[in-house]
Amino acid sequence: MTAAAAMDAEIAPTLMAERLRECNEVQDPITTAKRAALVGEEVDVLIDRIEDGQPIGRTYREAPEIDGIVRILGENVFARPGATVRATISGVEGPDLDAKVGA
Repeated sequence: MTAAAAMDAEIAPTLMAERLRECNEVQDPITTAKRAALVGEEVDVLIDRIEDGQPIGRTYREAPEIDGIVRILGENVFARPGATVRATISGVEGPDLDAKVGA
């Protein structure tokens, strides 16, 4: 058990939000740099779902419902949930990646 688990008082929501903001100030630039370094890399993307006709998936780097997503861009991309496609990372938007098949 940690020392915090034995403490009686709860942390105020405003203090929690402040601590989270401070953590994000440190982590966000690291995430941005790491994601930007992937541009041009060819990856395997497991398709999780289709949104507005666009396949959405993840590589081995992304945990479902926790990390960013990989949007498969382009016309005539035929992929269904459960399929794996080979794609090239073409852009970054926050924690999310854009990729193109056959690029």
